[in-house]
Amino acid sequence: MSAAVEDSLHELSALLTAHGVMSKVDEGADAFMLTEYNCPYYGLARKHREVCGMEIEAMGLALGAPITLHQSQLDGHTGCQFQVKKQPGLSACLG
Repeated sequence: MSAAVEDSLHELSALLTAHGVMSKVDEGADAFMLTEYNCPYYGLARKHREVCGMEIEAMGLALGAPITLHQSQLDGHTGCQFQVKKQPGLSACLG
């Protein structure tokens, strides 16, 4: 994963938090996880889950990297967790 994508992920988290969506970024061995603790679309997503797909697509376009939904509040988890896989052979560290 390029440093630009990593930086963009942190910027996205800060922007979400600034707009009332509590979020954080964690680094795993092979991926970064962006967790949203309060879904801005929860009521709508309960009736129209396709909203989740639209958010994933928008995040992917904003980051310039593939992103997948790893966990969802709609499935009983405490937050929605989005995964951005690291590219093999590139090291990335949080500063």
